[in-house]
Amino acid sequence: MTIDVAAVLNGTGAEVVRGRPSNGLTSGGLARADLAQALMSVTVDSRTAEPGSLFVALRGERTDGHEFIGDALKRGSAACLVSRIPDEKILRQAPANAHEIVLLVVPDTLSALQRLATYWRLRHDIPVVGITGSIGKTTTKEIVASVLSAQCPVLRSEANFNTEIGLPLTLLRLEKRHEIAVLEMGMHVPGDIAVLVEISRPTVGIVTNVAPIHLERCTTLERIARGKSEMVAGLQPDGLAVVNGDDPWTRA
Repeated sequence: MTIDVAAVLNGTGAEVVRGRPSNGLTSGGLARADLAQALMSVTVDSRTAEPGSLFVALRGERTDGHEFIGDALKRGSAACLVSRIPDEKILRQAPANAHEIVLLVVPDTLSALQRLATYWRLRHDIPVVGITGSIGKTTTKEIVASVLSAQCPVLRSEANFNTEIGLPLTLLRLEKRHEIAVLEMGMHVPGDIAVLVEISRPTVGIVTNVAPIHLERCTTLERIARGKSEMVAGLQPDGLAVVNGDDPWTRA
């Protein structure tokens, strides 16, 4: 099972705007065949857009993904998740022989990306292992995923995809063949892990340790410990928490 356009609409509540720059864009629904179109990937970087992908235009502190919609269309994106209609000169970058442009319009693209990831995760009734900690979370993630992959297909976080953007992108790679997901969750300040847990709904939460990492943002070990504890606090009543019993902060 690969995510399709219908799932994006169901998961985000987006409004469809479609057409060609030469004829103008209009709001409206999509044909059944268009709704069933499989999206080959989901990306927030137009440089990695590919034929059949969904490009999510995020606004950052320094760049606005809406300025790169034309580049994504040029590379073959089937649809773009946006919070505003881009200028016509950007849309005209789409190949002349391409299918009509499909824009999925939402108030906030980051929030929509996160809601879509949760929607897609809940479509897969599988165990999800969430892993956090000041030190060793990547190593633990790799060990856990490697051991489990000997028994079944595993989706694991890649590279540094452990943030409010990277984690949703990982979840959107879930396919029918996956029987478990192993996700790394990073933290800058208290509250970050709670957001990631809400998005991914882990059934198992692992906390490796608490150490004076990111003190410039968290200021105290107590605040770091509070942030890491959000992994356990966010588990469902039948969830399983695995913590480092040798660490006084996680043991508490």
